[in-house]
Amino acid sequence: SIRLADRSFQYPVGIDETMLVEVGKFTFPADFVILEMEEDSKVPLILGRPFLHTADAVIHVKEKNSTLELELNELLSISNLL
Repeated sequence: SIRLADRSFQYPVGIDETMLVEVGKFTFPADFVILEMEEDSKVPLILGRPFLHTADAVIHVKEKNSTLELELNELLSISNLL
């Protein structure tokens, strides 16, 4: 089982450990855990801590966005994640 931020538990339907995620011109390896849960348009994708660490993410809670610091100090802004 997986415990979510709202302290509820979800049970994985499957796990895909072979995914590559493209962010701009960069590609990151990522594991995807597939969950069966109600759709929430405010949270279409949940990014896990390992991916956020690899992408050197900074989350700006007040501004409701985050940035991923890439090579050569390029910044990619992702809005509406929170």
